[in-house]
Amino acid sequence: MSTVTTTARQNWVSGETHEVLAHIHESEVNIAIFNRSIGTLTEELNRLVQKDLEIKISGELEVILDRVDKDEALADCSLIKQDIQEQLRYFREVSQAKSYRLLLATVNTNMCRKFHTDLNDLRLLCTYSGPGTLWLREDNVNREAL
Repeated sequence: MSTVTTTARQNWVSGETHEVLAHIHESEVNIAIFNRSIGTLTEELNRLVQKDLEIKISGELEVILDRVDKDEALADCSLIKQDIQEQLRYFREVSQAKSYRLLLATVNTNMCRKFHTDLNDLRLLCTYSGPGTLWLREDNVNREAL
């Protein structure tokens, strides 16, 4: 059962099960946050953050899942591979897309320096270590400036 935190006229929802992600299709929702524990991944994450990692894969979901499973950089990271595969499947449920792009990278810079909009209808961001993505509540957004 999904516990969803929301109030009237709020542009975000959060919950502790992946079902919360489906709320992104509600017209007033700009961000759906899946709060989850990744403590079981700590050992593997500690190894990965030491690597200069960048894995980019595009295509149908099954192609991406297969390449993640076989990627040598993730050879000793079975729990992380399983988690990536789960998140991709959740995203498929929500997006119903036919093609996907995966970027798994060690990032030491600010990839998006400014708040912006883009051409992606939906994007799933998953931060495994370090600061996550910043976002604004609706009452702090100047839409004319975007």
